[in-house]
Amino acid sequence: TKRVTVNIPDQQTFTKVITIAGNNPEILSDSVWREAAKHIPIDLDEAYVDWQVTGVRGSERLVFVAAVPKQVADDLSEVIAISGYEPVAFEVESVALVRAIIGTVSPSPTLLIDFGHSKSNLTIVDKDALELTMTIPLSGDTINQTISQKLKLSIEQAEKAKIQCGLDKEKCKGALRIVLDAALDDLAYKITDAIDFYTAKHTGGSSVDTIIVTGGGANFLNIEEVLSVKTKKRVLAGNSLALLNETSARAFLAKKKVSPHFFTLAIGLALRSFIKENV
Repeated sequence: TKRVTVNIPDQQTFTKVITIAGNNPEILSDSVWREAAKHIPIDLDEAYVDWQVTGVRGSERLVFVAAVPKQVADDLSEVIAISGYEPVAFEVESVALVRAIIGTVSPSPTLLIDFGHSKSNLTIVDKDALELTMTIPLSGDTINQTISQKLKLSIEQAEKAKIQCGLDKEKCKGALRIVLDAALDDLAYKITDAIDFYTAKHTGGSSVDTIIVTGGGANFLNIEEVLSVKTKKRVLAGNSLALLNETSARAFLAKKKVSPHFFTLAIGLALRSFIKENV
Protein backbone atom coordinates (compact mmCIF):
# COMPACT_ATOMS: atom_id res chain seq x y z
CA THR A 1 0.00 0.00 0.00
CA LYS A 2 1.05 3.60 -0.60
CA ARG A 3 -1.27 4.96 2.12
CA VAL A 4 0.56 5.92 5.31
CA THR A 5 -0.12 7.32 8.78
CA VAL A 6 2.48 9.93 9.63
CA ASN A 7 4.08 10.59 13.00
CA ILE A 8 4.61 14.20 14.09
CA PRO A 9 7.24 14.42 16.86
CA ASP A 10 5.99 15.69 20.22
CA GLN A 11 8.34 18.68 20.16
CA GLN A 12 6.56 19.95 17.03
CA THR A 13 3.06 19.58 18.45
CA PHE A 14 1.06 21.10 21.29
CA THR A 15 -1.23 18.93 23.41
CA LYS A 16 -3.41 19.66 26.39
CA VAL A 17 -6.16 18.01 28.39
CA ILE A 18 -8.76 20.71 29.03
CA THR A 19 -11.97 20.78 31.05
CA ILE A 20 -15.23 21.89 29.47
CA ALA A 21 -18.20 22.71 31.68
CA GLY A 22 -21.64 21.45 30.72
CA ASN A 23 -22.69 18.67 28.38
CA ASN A 24 -24.46 20.46 25.53
CA PRO A 25 -23.10 18.83 22.34
CA GLU A 26 -24.29 21.74 20.18
CA ILE A 27 -21.82 24.18 21.74
CA LEU A 28 -19.06 21.72 22.60
CA SER A 29 -16.91 22.48 19.55
CA ASP A 30 -16.99 26.24 20.16
CA SER A 31 -16.27 25.72 23.86
CA VAL A 32 -13.27 23.50 23.08
CA TRP A 33 -11.88 26.03 20.62
CA ARG A 34 -12.19 28.93 23.09
CA GLU A 35 -10.63 26.97 25.96
CA ALA A 36 -7.85 25.51 23.82
CA ALA A 37 -6.82 29.01 22.73
CA LYS A 38 -6.09 29.82 26.40
CA HIS A 39 -3.65 26.93 26.78
CA ILE A 40 -1.97 26.33 23.41
CA PRO A 41 0.72 28.97 22.75
CA ILE A 42 0.21 29.41 19.01
CA ASP A 43 -2.43 31.05 16.86
CA LEU A 44 -4.98 28.28 16.30
CA ASP A 45 -5.88 29.80 12.94
CA GLU A 46 -2.33 28.89 11.87
CA ALA A 47 -2.61 25.32 13.14
CA TYR A 48 -4.43 22.09 12.42
CA VAL A 49 -6.39 21.24 15.58
CA ASP A 50 -8.04 17.98 16.56
CA TRP A 51 -9.73 16.94 19.79
CA GLN A 52 -11.52 14.07 21.49
CA VAL A 53 -13.64 13.81 24.63
CA THR A 54 -11.72 11.38 26.82
CA GLY A 55 -13.76 11.36 29.99
CA VAL A 56 -16.51 12.86 32.11
CA ARG A 57 -16.21 14.13 35.67
CA GLY A 58 -19.57 15.17 37.07
CA SER A 59 -20.92 17.90 34.81
CA GLU A 60 -17.53 18.48 33.13
CA ARG A 61 -15.98 16.85 30.10
CA LEU A 62 -12.28 16.12 29.76
CA VAL A 63 -11.06 16.88 26.25
CA PHE A 64 -7.69 15.97 24.77
CA VAL A 65 -6.61 18.66 22.27
CA ALA A 66 -3.73 18.39 19.81
CA ALA A 67 -2.46 21.17 17.55
CA VAL A 68 0.31 21.23 14.95
CA PRO A 69 1.46 24.30 13.01
CA LYS A 70 0.09 24.15 9.47
CA GLN A 71 3.57 24.78 8.06
CA VAL A 72 4.94 21.67 9.79
CA ALA A 73 2.15 19.38 8.60
CA ASP A 74 2.07 20.85 5.08
CA ASP A 75 5.83 20.43 4.65
CA LEU A 76 5.64 16.81 5.82
CA SER A 77 2.72 16.14 3.51
CA GLU A 78 4.60 17.56 0.55
CA VAL A 79 7.73 15.47 1.21
CA ILE A 80 5.67 12.30 1.60
CA ALA A 81 3.77 12.98 -1.63
CA ILE A 82 7.04 13.55 -3.50
CA SER A 83 8.20 10.17 -2.17
CA GLY A 84 5.20 8.53 -3.82
CA TYR A 85 3.05 7.94 -0.72
CA GLU A 86 -0.36 9.22 0.32
CA PRO A 87 -0.64 10.52 3.90
CA VAL A 88 -4.06 9.54 5.26
CA ALA A 89 -3.55 10.85 8.80
CA PHE A 90 -1.08 12.74 10.94
CA GLU A 91 -0.69 11.67 14.53
CA VAL A 92 0.97 12.93 17.69
CA GLU A 93 3.92 10.72 18.57
CA SER A 94 2.82 10.04 22.16
CA VAL A 95 -0.62 8.84 21.07
CA ALA A 96 0.89 6.17 18.80
CA LEU A 97 3.35 5.05 21.49
CA VAL A 98 0.60 4.69 24.08
CA ARG A 99 -1.54 2.71 21.62
CA ALA A 100 1.24 0.21 20.96
CA ILE A 101 2.35 -0.29 24.56
CA ILE A 102 -0.66 0.31 26.79
CA GLY A 103 -3.54 -0.27 24.39
CA THR A 104 -6.58 1.99 24.52
CA VAL A 105 -7.20 1.98 28.28
CA SER A 106 -4.72 2.22 31.16
CA PRO A 107 -6.46 0.95 34.32
CA SER A 108 -4.30 3.19 36.52
CA PRO A 109 -2.01 6.17 35.89
CA THR A 110 1.08 4.97 34.03
CA LEU A 111 4.21 6.76 32.86
CA LEU A 112 5.68 5.69 29.52
CA ILE A 113 9.30 6.48 28.63
CA ASP A 114 10.31 6.25 24.98
CA PHE A 115 14.12 6.28 24.79
CA GLY A 116 14.95 7.61 21.35
CA HIS A 117 18.10 8.09 19.30
CA SER A 118 18.26 11.87 19.73
CA LYS A 119 15.69 12.57 22.50
CA SER A 120 13.30 10.81 24.84
CA ASN A 121 9.62 11.33 25.61
CA LEU A 122 7.78 11.02 28.91
CA THR A 123 4.01 10.46 28.72
CA ILE A 124 1.52 9.95 31.53
CA VAL A 125 -1.72 8.22 30.58
CA ASP A 126 -4.69 7.54 32.86
CA LYS A 127 -7.54 5.35 31.67
CA ASP A 128 -8.10 6.64 28.12
CA ALA A 129 -6.66 10.14 28.54
CA LEU A 130 -3.18 11.43 27.77
CA GLU A 131 -2.54 13.61 30.83
CA LEU A 132 1.02 14.87 30.30
CA THR A 133 3.72 14.74 27.63
CA MET A 134 7.24 16.15 27.76
CA THR A 135 10.51 15.76 25.87
CA ILE A 136 13.83 15.36 27.69
CA PRO A 137 17.35 15.57 26.23
CA LEU A 138 18.60 12.19 27.51
CA SER A 139 18.91 9.85 24.52
CA GLY A 140 20.93 7.06 22.99
CA ASP A 141 23.29 9.64 21.52
CA THR A 142 23.92 11.45 24.82
CA ILE A 143 24.49 8.15 26.63
CA ASN A 144 27.03 7.10 24.00
CA GLN A 145 28.78 10.47 24.26
CA THR A 146 29.02 10.17 28.05
CA ILE A 147 30.43 6.65 27.84
CA SER A 148 32.88 7.75 25.16
CA GLN A 149 34.14 10.74 27.14
CA LYS A 150 34.35 9.06 30.55
CA LEU A 151 35.91 5.79 29.38
CA LYS A 152 37.99 7.22 26.52
CA LEU A 153 36.23 5.10 23.88
CA SER A 154 35.14 5.86 20.35
CA ILE A 155 31.40 6.33 19.78
CA GLU A 156 31.33 2.92 18.05
CA GLN A 157 33.05 1.29 21.03
CA ALA A 158 30.69 3.07 23.41
CA GLU A 159 27.67 1.65 21.56
CA LYS A 160 29.12 -1.87 21.78
CA ALA A 161 29.86 -1.45 25.49
CA LYS A 162 26.31 -0.22 26.07
CA ILE A 163 24.89 -3.36 24.44
CA GLN A 164 27.32 -5.86 25.98
CA CYS A 165 27.60 -4.44 29.50
CA GLY A 166 24.52 -2.34 30.06
CA LEU A 167 23.92 -1.38 33.68
CA ASP A 168 24.82 -4.82 35.01
CA LYS A 169 27.11 -4.48 38.05
CA GLU A 170 28.75 -7.80 37.18
CA LYS A 171 29.63 -6.94 33.58
CA CYS A 172 32.60 -4.77 32.60
CA LYS A 173 33.20 -4.30 36.34
CA GLY A 174 30.07 -2.20 36.48
CA ALA A 175 31.89 0.61 34.64
CA LEU A 176 28.86 1.88 32.69
CA ARG A 177 26.67 1.93 35.77
CA ILE A 178 29.26 4.12 37.48
CA VAL A 179 29.86 6.61 34.65
CA LEU A 180 26.15 6.96 33.85
CA ASP A 181 24.98 7.29 37.45
CA ALA A 182 24.65 11.10 37.31
CA ALA A 183 22.69 10.97 34.03
CA LEU A 184 20.38 8.32 35.47
CA ASP A 185 19.89 10.38 38.63
CA ASP A 186 18.85 13.30 36.43
CA LEU A 187 16.42 11.08 34.51
CA ALA A 188 14.92 9.80 37.77
CA TYR A 189 14.54 13.40 38.96
CA LYS A 190 12.68 14.39 35.78
CA ILE A 191 10.43 11.33 36.07
CA THR A 192 9.64 12.10 39.71
CA ASP A 193 9.03 15.76 38.89
CA ALA A 194 6.56 14.80 36.13
CA ILE A 195 4.74 12.40 38.46
CA ASP A 196 4.58 15.02 41.24
CA PHE A 197 3.19 17.59 38.78
CA TYR A 198 0.51 15.13 37.64
CA THR A 199 -0.38 14.17 41.23
CA ALA A 200 -0.70 17.83 42.28
CA LYS A 201 -3.21 18.40 39.47
CA HIS A 202 -5.25 15.33 40.40
CA THR A 203 -5.64 15.55 44.16
CA GLY A 204 -7.70 12.67 45.48
CA GLY A 205 -6.91 10.49 42.46
CA SER A 206 -4.47 7.64 42.05
CA SER A 207 -0.76 8.36 41.73
CA VAL A 208 1.52 6.87 39.10
CA ASP A 209 2.93 3.62 40.40
CA THR A 210 4.07 1.98 37.15
CA ILE A 211 6.68 3.10 34.63
CA ILE A 212 7.02 1.39 31.25
CA VAL A 213 10.15 1.78 29.11
CA THR A 214 10.36 1.35 25.34
CA GLY A 215 12.38 2.62 22.39
CA GLY A 216 15.98 1.71 21.62
CA GLY A 217 17.15 2.63 25.11
CA ALA A 218 14.87 -0.03 26.59
CA ASN A 219 17.40 -2.57 25.31
CA PHE A 220 19.87 -1.17 27.85
CA LEU A 221 20.55 -4.13 30.14
CA ASN A 222 19.10 -3.69 33.67
CA ILE A 223 17.58 -0.26 32.93
CA GLU A 224 14.32 -1.37 34.59
CA GLU A 225 16.08 -2.42 37.80
CA VAL A 226 18.13 0.78 38.07
CA LEU A 227 15.20 3.12 37.40
CA SER A 228 13.02 1.21 39.85
CA VAL A 229 15.56 1.74 42.63
CA LYS A 230 16.02 5.44 41.80
CA THR A 231 12.31 6.30 41.39
CA LYS A 232 10.91 3.82 43.92
CA LYS A 233 8.35 2.78 41.31
CA ARG A 234 7.62 -0.47 39.51
CA VAL A 235 9.43 -0.35 36.14
CA LEU A 236 8.59 -2.74 33.29
CA ALA A 237 9.81 -3.25 29.73
CA GLY A 238 7.07 -2.44 27.22
CA ASN A 239 5.73 -5.12 24.91
CA SER A 240 4.89 -3.48 21.59
CA LEU A 241 3.87 -6.83 20.12
CA ALA A 242 1.04 -7.52 22.57
CA LEU A 243 -1.71 -6.41 20.15
CA LEU A 244 -0.20 -8.25 17.18
CA ASN A 245 0.19 -11.91 16.31
CA GLU A 246 3.07 -12.06 18.77
CA THR A 247 4.49 -15.43 17.70
CA SER A 248 4.90 -14.53 14.04
CA ALA A 249 6.07 -10.99 14.87
CA ARG A 250 8.78 -12.25 17.21
CA ALA A 251 9.87 -14.83 14.63
CA PHE A 252 10.21 -12.10 11.99
CA LEU A 253 12.22 -9.83 14.31
CA ALA A 254 14.43 -12.70 15.47
CA LYS A 255 15.24 -13.46 11.84
CA LYS A 256 16.17 -9.80 11.33
CA LYS A 257 18.12 -9.83 14.64
CA VAL A 258 16.45 -6.67 15.88
CA SER A 259 14.56 -5.79 19.07
CA PRO A 260 10.82 -4.99 18.93
CA HIS A 261 11.54 -1.88 21.02
CA PHE A 262 12.85 -0.21 17.85
CA PHE A 263 9.45 -0.64 16.16
CA THR A 264 7.13 0.63 18.91
CA LEU A 265 6.22 3.88 17.15
CA ALA A 266 5.70 2.21 13.76
CA ILE A 267 3.47 -0.45 15.34
CA GLY A 268 1.42 2.19 17.13
CA LEU A 269 0.88 4.11 13.89
CA ALA A 270 -0.09 0.93 12.02
CA LEU A 271 -2.61 -0.07 14.70
CA ARG A 272 -4.49 3.22 14.27
CA SER A 273 -6.73 1.76 11.59
CA PHE A 274 -7.64 -1.29 13.67
CA ILE A 275 -8.31 0.09 17.14
CA LYS A 276 -11.24 2.28 18.13
CA GLU A 277 -10.18 4.64 20.90
CA ASN A 278 -10.80 7.97 22.54
CA VAL A 279 -7.22 9.30 22.62
